[in-house]
Amino acid sequence: MTLAMPTYRDQVETAVARYAPREETLLNEFGAVMGLTFIKPNDFKYNLDGFAVTRDNIGVWVEIKTREFASDQYPTLVFDLEKIESGARKVTTFGHRFYILVGFSDNVRMVYRYNGADAAQFRYTTIGRLDRAARERAKPMVEIPRALFKVW
Repeated sequence: MTLAMPTYRDQVETAVARYAPREETLLNEFGAVMGLTFIKPNDFKYNLDGFAVTRDNIGVWVEIKTREFASDQYPTLVFDLEKIESGARKVTTFGHRFYILVGFSDNVRMVYRYNGADAAQFRYTTIGRLDRAARERAKPMVEIPRALFKVW
């Protein structure tokens, strides 16, 4: 009998299955705290994880990250710059609200409401090897101080 070797696709689907329920849980919990019902936009052009509308007709966007380390392990949290810029544009262009939710392995949940004044405290960086041919896969990232996040 020959056992099939797991493929990269199997590994990705397993990872998605492991993380997706946690993101969904965070979105639902945050919605309950805010008194909002969030949807998960299926279209990649929105590139954020949740959207809701307040009674005052204000859009609320959410980016969700799950981390497999304790909430106090690092002084900054790293995010994809494109997602932060997307949320920031929605705040400045439309007056929407943009929150970043983070769930940690120690079951702590933190939230940060974006405002442009805090951006001076962000540190911009890259992730990926810049010294090899894989340079094109390097991504611009932003480090946001954990002190800006609040436990909820």
